[in-house]
Amino acid sequence: MKTSGMKKKVLIFPNLHAEAREMLAARPDFELVVPESLDPETASRLMPDIDAFIVRVSRVDRQLIERAHRLKIVCRHGVGLDNLDLPALAEKGIIATDVGLANMPAVLEHTIGFMLMLARQFNTYDAGVRANRYTETKDLRVAFELRDKTLLVIGLGRIGCQVARIANAFGMRVLGVDIAKTPDEIRAIGCEPVTDWRARLPEVDMLTLHCPKTELTVGMIGEAEFAAMKPSARLVNCARGGIVDERALIKALESGRLAAAAIDVQEREPMPEHDPLLGCRNLILTPHAAAATQESVRRMALQCAKNVCDYFDGTLDESMIVNGLKAPRVKS
Repeated sequence: MKTSGMKKKVLIFPNLHAEAREMLAARPDFELVVPESLDPETASRLMPDIDAFIVRVSRVDRQLIERAHRLKIVCRHGVGLDNLDLPALAEKGIIATDVGLANMPAVLEHTIGFMLMLARQFNTYDAGVRANRYTETKDLRVAFELRDKTLLVIGLGRIGCQVARIANAFGMRVLGVDIAKTPDEIRAIGCEPVTDWRARLPEVDMLTLHCPKTELTVGMIGEAEFAAMKPSARLVNCARGGIVDERALIKALESGRLAAAAIDVQEREPMPEHDPLLGCRNLILTPHAAAATQESVRRMALQCAKNVCDYFDGTLDESMIVNGLKAPRVKS
Protein backbone atom coordinates (compact mmCIF):
# COMPACT_ATOMS: atom_id res chain seq x y z
CA MET A 1 0.00 0.00 0.00
CA LYS A 2 1.49 3.35 -1.04
CA THR A 3 1.79 6.09 1.56
CA SER A 4 2.72 9.00 -0.73
CA GLY A 5 0.57 12.01 0.03
CA MET A 6 -0.33 10.60 3.41
CA LYS A 7 1.21 11.38 6.76
CA LYS A 8 3.55 8.70 7.98
CA LYS A 9 2.36 7.22 11.25
CA VAL A 10 5.10 6.82 13.87
CA LEU A 11 4.26 4.55 16.80
CA ILE A 12 6.18 5.39 19.98
CA PHE A 13 6.10 4.07 23.53
CA PRO A 14 4.31 6.39 26.01
CA ASN A 15 7.29 7.78 27.95
CA LEU A 16 9.65 8.48 25.06
CA HIS A 17 11.79 11.50 26.01
CA ALA A 18 9.98 14.78 25.40
CA GLU A 19 12.71 16.21 23.14
CA ALA A 20 12.45 13.22 20.83
CA ARG A 21 8.67 13.55 20.71
CA GLU A 22 9.07 17.23 19.86
CA MET A 23 11.52 16.41 17.06
CA LEU A 24 9.05 13.98 15.51
CA ALA A 25 5.99 16.18 16.11
CA ALA A 26 7.71 19.07 14.32
CA ARG A 27 7.64 17.12 11.07
CA PRO A 28 4.56 18.04 9.03
CA ASP A 29 4.75 14.67 7.26
CA PHE A 30 4.52 12.65 10.51
CA GLU A 31 1.59 11.70 12.70
CA LEU A 32 2.57 10.45 16.16
CA VAL A 33 0.68 7.47 17.56
CA VAL A 34 1.10 7.37 21.34
CA PRO A 35 -1.02 4.71 23.09
CA GLU A 36 -1.51 4.82 26.85
CA SER A 37 0.34 1.50 27.03
CA LEU A 38 2.10 -0.55 24.41
CA ASP A 39 0.93 -4.02 25.43
CA PRO A 40 0.94 -6.80 22.78
CA GLU A 41 -2.78 -6.44 22.05
CA THR A 42 -2.48 -2.70 21.47
CA ALA A 43 0.62 -3.09 19.29
CA SER A 44 -1.13 -5.75 17.21
CA ARG A 45 -4.23 -3.60 16.76
CA LEU A 46 -2.27 -0.53 15.66
CA MET A 47 0.43 -2.18 13.55
CA PRO A 48 -1.35 -2.43 10.15
CA ASP A 49 -1.37 1.38 9.80
CA ILE A 50 2.11 2.14 11.19
CA ASP A 51 5.04 3.34 9.03
CA ALA A 52 7.72 3.59 11.75
CA PHE A 53 7.98 2.05 15.21
CA ILE A 54 10.21 3.22 18.08
CA VAL A 55 10.33 0.30 20.50
CA ARG A 56 11.91 -0.15 23.91
CA VAL A 57 11.00 -3.51 25.48
CA SER A 58 7.95 -4.63 23.47
CA ARG A 59 8.41 -7.82 21.45
CA VAL A 60 8.44 -7.38 17.70
CA ASP A 61 7.92 -11.00 16.70
CA ARG A 62 6.97 -12.64 13.43
CA GLN A 63 3.26 -12.58 14.24
CA LEU A 64 3.32 -8.82 14.80
CA ILE A 65 5.51 -8.25 11.75
CA GLU A 66 3.01 -10.13 9.56
CA ARG A 67 0.45 -7.45 10.48
CA ALA A 68 2.85 -4.65 9.50
CA HIS A 69 1.51 -3.79 6.05
CA ARG A 70 3.09 -0.30 5.90
CA LEU A 71 6.00 -0.59 8.32
CA LYS A 72 9.34 0.58 6.92
CA ILE A 73 11.58 0.95 9.98
CA VAL A 74 11.79 -0.30 13.57
CA CYS A 75 14.07 1.71 15.86
CA ARG A 76 15.23 -0.07 19.00
CA HIS A 77 15.58 2.33 21.95
CA GLY A 78 18.81 0.63 23.06
CA VAL A 79 21.32 -1.82 21.63
CA GLY A 80 20.05 -5.21 22.82
CA LEU A 81 18.10 -6.80 19.99
CA ASP A 82 16.67 -9.97 21.52
CA ASN A 83 13.12 -8.55 21.51
CA LEU A 84 13.24 -8.07 17.71
CA ASP A 85 12.84 -10.89 15.18
CA LEU A 86 15.54 -9.58 12.87
CA PRO A 87 15.21 -12.30 10.20
CA ALA A 88 11.45 -11.72 9.95
CA LEU A 89 11.98 -7.97 9.63
CA ALA A 90 14.60 -8.51 6.93
CA GLU A 91 12.32 -10.87 5.01
CA LYS A 92 9.70 -8.13 4.78
CA GLY A 93 12.29 -5.49 3.89
CA ILE A 94 11.79 -3.61 7.15
CA ILE A 95 14.91 -1.79 8.39
CA ALA A 96 15.88 -2.33 12.03
CA THR A 97 18.18 0.13 13.81
CA ASP A 98 19.72 0.57 17.23
CA VAL A 99 21.16 3.69 18.89
CA GLY A 100 24.84 3.19 18.19
CA LEU A 101 27.01 4.64 20.95
CA ALA A 102 24.21 6.56 22.66
CA ASN A 103 24.06 4.40 25.78
CA MET A 104 27.73 3.35 25.87
CA PRO A 105 28.94 5.86 28.52
CA ALA A 106 26.14 4.91 30.92
CA VAL A 107 26.58 1.14 30.64
CA LEU A 108 30.35 1.52 30.81
CA GLU A 109 30.13 3.50 34.06
CA HIS A 110 27.64 1.01 35.53
CA THR A 111 29.97 -1.88 34.74
CA ILE A 112 33.00 -0.16 36.24
CA GLY A 113 30.88 0.81 39.25
CA PHE A 114 29.96 -2.84 39.77
CA MET A 115 33.62 -3.85 39.55
CA LEU A 116 34.59 -1.25 42.14
CA MET A 117 31.73 -2.22 44.46
CA LEU A 118 32.72 -5.86 44.33
CA ALA A 119 36.36 -5.04 44.98
CA ARG A 120 36.01 -2.31 47.59
CA GLN A 121 32.97 -3.70 49.45
CA PHE A 122 31.14 -0.38 49.80
CA ASN A 123 27.89 -2.07 50.81
CA THR A 124 29.61 -4.03 53.60
CA TYR A 125 31.31 -0.93 54.95
CA ASP A 126 28.14 1.17 54.72
CA ALA A 127 26.10 -1.45 56.62
CA GLY A 128 28.78 -1.74 59.32
CA VAL A 129 28.99 2.01 59.92
CA ARG A 130 25.20 2.32 60.12
CA ALA A 131 25.10 -0.58 62.61
CA ASN A 132 27.57 1.24 64.91
CA ARG A 133 30.34 -1.28 64.15
CA TYR A 134 32.77 1.32 62.85
CA THR A 135 36.12 -0.09 63.99
CA GLU A 136 35.10 -3.73 63.66
CA THR A 137 34.02 -3.14 60.06
CA LYS A 138 37.19 -1.27 59.21
CA ASP A 139 39.24 -4.18 60.57
CA LEU A 140 37.47 -6.74 58.39
CA ARG A 141 40.01 -6.10 55.61
CA VAL A 142 37.52 -7.39 53.04
CA ALA A 143 38.35 -4.93 50.25
CA PHE A 144 40.89 -5.63 47.54
CA GLU A 145 42.51 -3.65 44.73
CA LEU A 146 41.81 -4.17 41.05
CA ARG A 147 45.45 -3.57 40.23
CA ASP A 148 47.28 -6.75 39.14
CA LYS A 149 44.03 -8.76 39.08
CA THR A 150 42.98 -10.68 35.97
CA LEU A 151 39.82 -9.58 34.16
CA LEU A 152 38.15 -11.62 31.42
CA VAL A 153 35.97 -9.55 29.07
CA ILE A 154 33.60 -11.63 26.92
CA GLY A 155 32.45 -9.43 24.06
CA LEU A 156 34.60 -6.54 22.86
CA GLY A 157 32.02 -4.43 21.11
CA ARG A 158 31.10 -0.83 21.83
CA ILE A 159 31.08 -1.29 25.61
CA GLY A 160 33.38 -4.23 26.22
CA CYS A 161 36.34 -2.60 24.51
CA GLN A 162 35.97 0.50 26.68
CA VAL A 163 35.72 -1.63 29.84
CA ALA A 164 38.98 -3.28 28.80
CA ARG A 165 40.71 0.06 28.31
CA ILE A 166 39.64 1.35 31.72
CA ALA A 167 40.68 -1.93 33.34
CA ASN A 168 44.10 -1.43 31.78
CA ALA A 169 44.23 2.02 33.34
CA PHE A 170 43.56 0.39 36.73
CA GLY A 171 46.58 -1.85 36.11
CA MET A 172 44.59 -5.03 35.56
CA ARG A 173 45.65 -7.88 33.32
CA VAL A 174 42.90 -8.09 30.72
CA LEU A 175 41.95 -11.18 28.72
CA GLY A 176 39.59 -10.56 25.81
CA VAL A 177 37.41 -12.72 23.62
CA ASP A 178 35.27 -11.70 20.66
CA ILE A 179 34.51 -13.96 17.71
CA ALA A 180 34.14 -10.94 15.42
CA LYS A 181 37.66 -9.61 16.07
CA THR A 182 41.10 -10.80 15.04
CA PRO A 183 43.85 -11.37 17.63
CA ASP A 184 45.58 -8.20 16.43
CA GLU A 185 42.40 -6.17 16.86
CA ILE A 186 41.99 -7.56 20.39
CA ARG A 187 45.60 -6.68 21.23
CA ALA A 188 45.01 -3.14 19.95
CA ILE A 189 42.21 -2.78 22.51
CA GLY A 190 44.69 -3.71 25.24
CA CYS A 191 43.71 -7.33 25.81
CA GLU A 192 45.47 -10.63 25.60
CA PRO A 193 43.52 -12.51 22.90
CA VAL A 194 41.73 -15.62 24.12
CA THR A 195 40.27 -18.37 21.97
CA ASP A 196 39.25 -21.03 24.52
CA TRP A 197 38.01 -18.74 27.29
CA ARG A 198 36.69 -21.60 29.40
CA ALA A 199 40.22 -22.97 29.69
CA ARG A 200 41.34 -19.62 31.12
CA LEU A 201 38.64 -19.37 33.82
CA PRO A 202 40.92 -20.71 36.60
CA GLU A 203 43.09 -17.58 36.13
CA VAL A 204 40.25 -15.08 36.31
CA ASP A 205 39.61 -12.79 39.29
CA MET A 206 36.70 -11.01 37.63
CA LEU A 207 34.52 -11.89 34.65
CA THR A 208 32.40 -9.31 32.84
CA LEU A 209 29.91 -10.05 30.05
CA HIS A 210 29.25 -7.78 27.07
CA CYS A 211 27.88 -10.17 24.45
CA PRO A 212 24.40 -10.31 22.89
CA LYS A 213 21.78 -12.84 23.94
CA THR A 214 21.61 -15.47 21.20
CA GLU A 215 21.06 -19.21 20.91
CA LEU A 216 24.81 -19.60 21.43
CA THR A 217 25.05 -17.45 24.56
CA VAL A 218 21.93 -18.43 26.52
CA GLY A 219 23.11 -20.27 29.65
CA MET A 220 26.72 -19.76 28.58
CA ILE A 221 27.85 -19.21 32.18
CA GLY A 222 26.60 -22.17 34.19
CA GLU A 223 27.66 -24.83 36.67
CA ALA A 224 30.70 -26.00 34.70
CA GLU A 225 31.99 -22.46 34.28
CA PHE A 226 31.52 -21.58 37.96
CA ALA A 227 33.22 -24.84 38.95
CA ALA A 228 36.25 -23.84 36.88
CA MET A 229 36.61 -20.42 38.50
CA LYS A 230 38.47 -19.49 41.66
CA PRO A 231 36.28 -19.35 44.79
CA SER A 232 37.53 -15.77 45.14
CA ALA A 233 36.33 -14.75 41.66
CA ARG A 234 33.57 -12.23 40.93
CA LEU A 235 31.04 -11.98 38.08
CA VAL A 236 29.55 -8.84 36.46
CA ASN A 237 26.66 -8.99 33.98
CA CYS A 238 25.38 -5.80 32.35
CA ALA A 239 24.57 -7.57 29.07
CA ARG A 240 21.37 -9.63 29.08
CA GLY A 241 19.47 -11.87 31.45
CA GLY A 242 19.69 -15.52 30.49
CA ILE A 243 23.35 -15.49 29.49
CA VAL A 244 24.06 -16.53 33.07
CA ASP A 245 22.22 -19.60 34.36
CA GLU A 246 20.61 -18.08 37.46
CA ARG A 247 20.13 -21.38 39.27
CA ALA A 248 23.80 -22.18 38.80
CA LEU A 249 24.71 -18.66 39.96
CA ILE A 250 22.69 -18.99 43.15
CA LYS A 251 24.20 -22.39 43.85
CA ALA A 252 27.73 -21.07 43.28
CA LEU A 253 27.20 -18.06 45.55
CA GLU A 254 25.50 -19.96 48.36
CA SER A 255 28.11 -22.76 48.33
CA GLY A 256 31.05 -20.35 48.29
CA ARG A 257 32.08 -21.59 44.85
CA LEU A 258 31.87 -17.95 43.67
CA ALA A 259 32.72 -15.06 46.00
CA ALA A 260 30.25 -12.47 44.70
CA ALA A 261 28.37 -11.17 41.68
CA ALA A 262 26.69 -8.01 40.44
CA ILE A 263 23.98 -8.24 37.78
CA ASP A 264 21.91 -5.53 36.13
CA VAL A 265 19.89 -8.00 34.06
CA GLN A 266 17.78 -10.99 35.00
CA GLU A 267 15.97 -13.81 33.24
CA ARG A 268 12.61 -12.43 34.38
CA GLU A 269 12.13 -8.67 34.27
CA PRO A 270 10.67 -7.25 36.37
CA MET A 271 11.71 -9.82 38.95
CA PRO A 272 8.85 -11.64 40.70
CA GLU A 273 8.36 -10.94 44.39
CA HIS A 274 9.78 -14.27 45.54
CA ASP A 275 12.56 -14.65 42.99
CA PRO A 276 15.35 -16.68 44.65
CA LEU A 277 17.92 -14.12 43.50
CA LEU A 278 16.45 -11.66 46.02
CA GLY A 279 17.57 -13.76 48.97
CA CYS A 280 20.95 -14.65 47.54
CA ARG A 281 24.01 -13.67 49.55
CA ASN A 282 26.89 -11.66 48.07
CA LEU A 283 24.80 -10.52 45.13
CA ILE A 284 24.27 -6.92 44.00
CA LEU A 285 21.12 -6.37 41.93
CA THR A 286 20.03 -3.41 39.82
CA PRO A 287 16.82 -3.27 37.71
CA HIS A 288 18.21 -3.32 34.16
CA ALA A 289 19.14 0.30 34.76
CA ALA A 290 22.70 0.49 33.42
CA ALA A 291 21.59 2.62 30.46
CA ALA A 292 18.94 4.53 32.39
CA THR A 293 20.82 7.72 33.19
CA GLN A 294 19.14 11.03 32.39
CA GLU A 295 21.72 11.72 29.71
CA SER A 296 21.62 8.28 28.13
CA VAL A 297 17.82 8.12 27.95
CA ARG A 298 17.82 11.47 26.18
CA ARG A 299 20.54 10.45 23.73
CA MET A 300 18.86 7.14 22.90
CA ALA A 301 15.49 8.78 22.30
CA LEU A 302 16.96 11.50 20.11
CA GLN A 303 18.92 8.94 18.10
CA CYS A 304 15.73 6.92 17.53
CA ALA A 305 13.90 10.04 16.38
CA LYS A 306 16.80 10.94 14.12
CA ASN A 307 16.83 7.44 12.63
CA VAL A 308 13.15 7.76 11.72
CA CYS A 309 13.61 11.22 10.23
CA ASP A 310 16.74 10.22 8.34
CA TYR A 311 15.11 7.08 6.93
CA PHE A 312 12.29 9.01 5.31
CA ASP A 313 14.72 11.73 4.19
CA GLY A 314 16.94 9.12 2.52
CA THR A 315 19.93 9.96 4.72
CA LEU A 316 19.94 7.15 7.33
CA ASP A 317 23.40 6.35 8.69
CA GLU A 318 23.93 2.74 7.60
CA SER A 319 26.01 2.02 10.72
CA MET A 320 22.74 2.19 12.66
CA ILE A 321 21.16 -0.68 10.67
CA VAL A 322 21.31 -4.02 12.48
CA ASN A 323 19.55 -6.47 10.14
CA GLY A 324 21.68 -6.25 7.04
CA LEU A 325 19.35 -4.25 4.81
CA LYS A 326 20.10 -1.11 2.82
CA ALA A 327 18.12 2.04 3.48
CA PRO A 328 16.76 4.08 0.58
CA ARG A 329 19.06 6.97 -0.30
CA VAL A 330 18.14 10.49 -1.29
CA LYS A 331 18.50 11.08 -5.03
CA SER A 332 21.05 13.75 -5.89
